[in-house]
Amino acid sequence: MPRAPRHCPGANGTCDQLITGSQRYCDDHDQPWRGPRTKSSQVTSTAEWKDLREFILDRDQHRCQIQYEGRCIGRATVVDKKEPASRRPDLAYDPENLRAACEPCNDHKARTEDRRPRKRR
Repeated sequence: MPRAPRHCPGANGTCDQLITGSQRYCDDHDQPWRGPRTKSSQVTSTAEWKDLREFILDRDQHRCQIQYEGRCIGRATVVDKKEPASRRPDLAYDPENLRAACEPCNDHKARTEDRRPRKRR
C-alpha cells in the first residue's frame, strides 16, 4: 500500500517539502555522508571485528557490563571499547579493552564519557 505524503524531517523538522514512497528526505536534504570514516567505523567494519564481537558477547553472556542506572536494559547486543579507538587505536582489538553492552548504555557512554578530554598521564 502506498504511503501518504509527509513533510521532510530535514532542517531540524522545518522543511516544508512533501515526500512520498520510501524517500526519507526531500532532494534538498538527502545527502550521503561525505566526511572521513571514524576510527571506530574503520575497526567495526572488518571481518576480524565481527568474529571478536561474537566472542566478547558470548564471554560476557550477553549481559550489559556498563549498566547505567535508568538506561540499562540488561541484554547486550553491542561491544563497547573501554578506551575508544579514536584515543587508543592500538587497543581496538584487545579483548581486555572490550565489553558487552546494551545499546542505550553504549550510546550514552559514546555521548558523554568518550567525548571527555583525554586524561594526562
